[in-house]
Amino acid sequence: MMTKTQKKTLYRKAFDKWGMNAQFGMLIEECAELIKASNKYMRKQSKDNVDSLVEGMANVEIMIDQFRNVLSWEILDIKVNEAKESKLERLNELLQK
Repeated sequence: MMTKTQKKTLYRKAFDKWGMNAQFGMLIEECAELIKASNKYMRKQSKDNVDSLVEGMANVEIMIDQFRNVLSWEILDIKVNEAKESKLERLNELLQK
């Protein structure tokens, strides 16, 4: 398993090699693949579809981690965490009704 430092180094190398625009393109592509895998899983919960769903989730998380770590925008982390907290509070409110 990679350490946090190893992951950050790997993410930086990817950004250095392919650039910001290409990495945004990959984020979009991985999100699209996750949507496709989710739809297939909803239609049929086979092993292949579960595997595709898991792979899609992993790929999207890796791309998001790249942006959060490479950009090193402290404000980005703060804003994302605030948005997540707000959305979780809203979800909790909806479930309480």
